[in-house]
Amino acid sequence: MKIFKNTTIVLAALAAVALASCNNDQPEFNDKDAFVSFTDTKASVDENKATLEIPVQLSSLKGKEGSVDFEITPDESAPAVEGTNYTVANASRTLTFTKESNVQNIKLNIVDLAGTFTGDLRLTIKLKNAQGVNLGTENTFQVTIADLDHPLAFMLGTFNASGESKFDGATTWNVEIKKDDSDVNKVWIYKILPGGTNDKYPVYGTVNEDKTELRIPVGQNTLKSSSQYAWLFAFGGIADGNFTDEVTDYMSCPITTDANGKAIISIPYVFGAYATSDAAGNDGLGWFELMLSAKLHKAN
Repeated sequence: MKIFKNTTIVLAALAAVALASCNNDQPEFNDKDAFVSFTDTKASVDENKATLEIPVQLSSLKGKEGSVDFEITPDESAPAVEGTNYTVANASRTLTFTKESNVQNIKLNIVDLAGTFTGDLRLTIKLKNAQGVNLGTENTFQVTIADLDHPLAFMLGTFNASGESKFDGATTWNVEIKKDDSDVNKVWIYKILPGGTNDKYPVYGTVNEDKTELRIPVGQNTLKSSSQYAWLFAFGGIADGNFTDEVTDYMSCPITTDANGKAIISIPYVFGAYATSDAAGNDGLGWFELMLSAKLHKAN
């Protein structure tokens, strides 16, 4: 009887465990895990946009009330200054959440300093002092106020490119030129060629003081993969099927403007992306793309 009794107790315990396991297949959450956080980590806003709204969300299972404060810190290297570059619409700097309204916005009024070049400015917003809820891991948010008065604004943006491809004849494609974050005379050129390049590997160029010349150094990578590399090459021309006057430093590309002030960039070279099998530029594999000349005309 003693053995049977002990066995009965063990079986009963196992049955209870099994029943508990069946009843708890799905984890049960409760509002002690509720938290408040940003829904994203960063945003960029043009300086001529009046307002930026940054959502903050209280996440809970059944709905919960709570609040959180926020503070704003200017970036050390490119500070956005409150009162000069923006103002804060939330006077108390406290966001209060209800069951019916679990998303609140931090609202920044952006000040447009038209005609004044400041460069892009940044600030960081940090959530703190969460009341009634936990503070989530996404508790900081970076804002960039994009300056629209860049000295090279007339040549930044999307270009309609056209030229004669050695392989495909008359060719058109889109080129994007973007500013450098630290050098106002430097630009980044995305898809300088219709082939043999992609957005991961733009090439850079520098603009002279008069804004009449774009210098694009040769030898830059236009494409990389696990087994192939592509390099920017340029020549003065082709004669009897052979390249002439290889460019060893940079392509000098004239910059003009149309009647609307939009940039036109001419590339008066035979230029292309040449493939190799190693990172040192050895073991040539052939041309990804080869253009006989090209012209870029700003579209926007």
